[in-house]
Amino acid sequence: RLRLFNEQFFAAQNAKNRDELDKAMLLFETLYQKDPENATVHYELAQLYAVNDEEEKAIFHAEQAHVLEDSNSWFFRLQIAMYQQFAQGEKLEESLKEAIISNPDEVDYHFQLAEAYYINGKPELAIEQLNRLEEKTGVSDKVSNQKKSIYLEIGDLEGATNELNKLIRLYPKNMDYRGALGQIYNANGFEEKAFEQYLFMLAIDTLDPRPHLDLANY
Repeated sequence: RLRLFNEQFFAAQNAKNRDELDKAMLLFETLYQKDPENATVHYELAQLYAVNDEEEKAIFHAEQAHVLEDSNSWFFRLQIAMYQQFAQGEKLEESLKEAIISNPDEVDYHFQLAEAYYINGKPELAIEQLNRLEEKTGVSDKVSNQKKSIYLEIGDLEGATNELNKLIRLYPKNMDYRGALGQIYNANGFEEKAFEQYLFMLAIDTLDPRPHLDLANY
């Protein structure tokens, strides 16, 4: 019986690899009927239903795969991916919180949770989550730029400029950070502060076209 199951499983996998998705789904469904507690079968079915945009079945099988083998990180990642694909905001948040507890050093989970908070209309929680990540990993371009974007979206000019100033303190000769700060100042009526940044840029490299363009616009 096990041999027959394995043969059918490999046949289903081969069909999937050849992009014969209808055939693969039929074979995996047959395997599911034979062994409804096989986590790998649930995992495969979730992916196939997701391709067909069948939300209810995709999520059901992804959740079952995770429940049956909750220590398998691939199954957990698939469940998270299904919640993302089908905009299951609250479930996504809860899963990512669980993922962070289990894998506190997995930076990607922190970013995904921050993004989930932001998409779900919780920008303050998104920033809070990114601040926690920053405490763990230190100031970085990726985290600060993410926070800067959120601050600008919610109209917190001070928060946005603080993030750029943090990066400038770390990388004082980086033209991109100074240029972005100058543009934010210029767009919000702080012309003198913008001018100051453009002069800094010019002092760093007089041959770089960016400060000349910014000064021309200014």
